[in-house]
Amino acid sequence: MVSIRTPEGLEDVSQYPNLLIALLKSESWTEDEVVKVAGGNFLRVMKENEKIRDELLSTPPYEDHIHPDNLAGRRTCWYT
Repeated sequence: MVSIRTPEGLEDVSQYPNLLIALLKSESWTEDEVVKVAGGNFLRVMKENEKIRDELLSTPPYEDHIHPDNLAGRRTCWYT
């Protein structure tokens, strides 16, 4: 069994705000960088995904059929 050690004071996610506060107090991190750590990058990516979704709304889904011979050894997922 692998034992995972966490940094002191960050034993669980409830301590995440303390990490952000420490980063903001640090001279090594800018406020913009801390915002990114706190989820800014995630939100940016999700907004980009929404733009792509909107661009593809009028595109019909692919309905290509794959011949069973092309699935040799790749049958871990089936659609019925």
